[in-house]
Amino acid sequence: MESPISQYLGTVHREISTLDEGQPSHSTPVLAEGDPDGFGIAIATVDGHVYEVGDAGQEFTIQSISKALSYAIALEDHGFGFVDERIDVEPSGDAFNEISLQTNGRPDNPLINAGAIATTALIDPGREGRAARILEAYGRFAGRELHVDEASHRQESRYGDRNRAMGYLMKSFGIIEGDVEQALDDYFLQCSISVTARDLALVAATLANNGVNPVTGVRAATPAVNARVLSVMSTCGMYDDSGHWMTEVGIPAKSGVGGGIIAVLSGEMGLAVYSPPLDEHGSSVRGVETCRRLAGDLQLHFAHATAAAQATVRGVYPVSESPSQVRRNQEAQDVLDEYAARAMVVELQGDLMFAAVDSSVRAIIDAVEGDVVTVIVDGRRVGKVLDASAEIFRNLRESFAGEGRELVVVDPEGLLPLPEGIRTFDTKDSAAAWAEDLIIERYGSEDSRPERVGLLDSPLAAHISAEQRQRLGGLLERRQAREGEEILTPGEDFAGIHMIISGRVRQSLPVRMDEAGDRPSGDAAREELTVGELSPGMTFGEGCLGFSDRQILRVTALDDVEYFLLPAAVLDRLDREDPAFALLVWQAIAREGYRQVGHQLREIGLRTSQMG
Repeated sequence: MESPISQYLGTVHREISTLDEGQPSHSTPVLAEGDPDGFGIAIATVDGHVYEVGDAGQEFTIQSISKALSYAIALEDHGFGFVDERIDVEPSGDAFNEISLQTNGRPDNPLINAGAIATTALIDPGREGRAARILEAYGRFAGRELHVDEASHRQESRYGDRNRAMGYLMKSFGIIEGDVEQALDDYFLQCSISVTARDLALVAATLANNGVNPVTGVRAATPAVNARVLSVMSTCGMYDDSGHWMTEVGIPAKSGVGGGIIAVLSGEMGLAVYSPPLDEHGSSVRGVETCRRLAGDLQLHFAHATAAAQATVRGVYPVSESPSQVRRNQEAQDVLDEYAARAMVVELQGDLMFAAVDSSVRAIIDAVEGDVVTVIVDGRRVGKVLDASAEIFRNLRESFAGEGRELVVVDPEGLLPLPEGIRTFDTKDSAAAWAEDLIIERYGSEDSRPERVGLLDSPLAAHISAEQRQRLGGLLERRQAREGEEILTPGEDFAGIHMIISGRVRQSLPVRMDEAGDRPSGDAAREELTVGELSPGMTFGEGCLGFSDRQILRVTALDDVEYFLLPAAVLDRLDREDPAFALLVWQAIAREGYRQVGHQLREIGLRTSQMG
């Protein structure tokens, strides 16, 4: 099943691909040959899942995005104080290739060309050489071994006179020490490393994951260095457009003239876009628009910070482990015992921002493996939700429908931005009852879903002879109740045994009762807990026999109900006049009562295990 998030990204890709502003960089012939139609989007989450659409696998040169990674290496090598003495962290307000040096020759920040050259010069060559260290470190961020585009490297050096001039100017101030040409060549090399949008999404996800690559588990930067890099990306990553970027998009980002752009949502995900046509700031036109679109749809702006993180998926389990309170006849229960695991529940909690929506969607998709026919998404504990969730849920529902499955949602307050047409329920119990009905309809016979039953279907008549059954039928009274009518009231005397012929009833228990078992008045009288729903062929009224013959449950008709009543007075007369026959009847009553108690005890055990 295709992820609805992939479908959403596909929609964004199709819509933004129509933009035709800008043109590829002409700073080198290789860059000028960039495909103006090339366009790829990749998102990597902090748990290592990657979504790709379009040309996300197309290789291109990393260019200025490399500056953030080299800054991390220099900080790891020398510490903050040493690096800060030579490279400031203030936005320059100038274009990326301006000679933005302070009066002492210190570059304004490490993400403009002057600062990046000085940063590269600070990287310790070690035994293997600076270039090898750069490639190895970048590979830790990307999660794979990277290589240099040699043609690009040669042209960066050939057409790099402006950068070369900045390098020598900084050497004259003592900012760069040692071999300037080697430092410049290493800088040209780092800009020429080949990457894909997928690589850069994982680079961004590593930054989002506190410096640990979410796929390989390898640490690429210490937490302190990772935080510093993101801070500088926030204020300086988009050059002279950085202020506008943080106001509108609101997440750390870095662009490159090769058409790449990365954006980082700490703790959630990394985004990367590839598209060569650039705007006046040197950033990808489609890349900027993609970030702007996703920031709006997915509420990525830092001002939309959510509450403390918690696991979004609270639980995933089959309906059979938390069944509804609807009581079924034995045939229906047999069907549910065999097939109820084909209906799954996914419980969600907390704010559903992008990473939470992503993990929730994957949990829902994982839940439909095999013969699962429906998934209940329990959203009762959900807080804030992305507006884009409506499109994501619509895509998910359509994918379910295409496979003959159903997706339903528990949303009592109507707070989730769900698409039109998706089935919703006010309670998980009602959703579970619906799912059970679906299972019974698909896998059961007519006997498992009767709309109407006769005396032969009664548990009272299951173990007696035809002659005794005929006699019992003569003792029963046929009664009716309208929808919403109260059939039994808490505190009443035992009225007899009721057997449903058609319709359904609800049994509810007052939360508070006095010592005598009487129902209180006032607000306390309205506090009730649904105990169960009963369908045709089932009995009620016998439960009070263990409570001084006083009713403890309220029984209300959910539909127009028809039922048999074996009155209490008739039972008393049988006890006196025909004890043998009365014993058969009481045995049948006890047998059905124990069956229901056993079913309820099983449910209690399952619910208790869910709570644990």
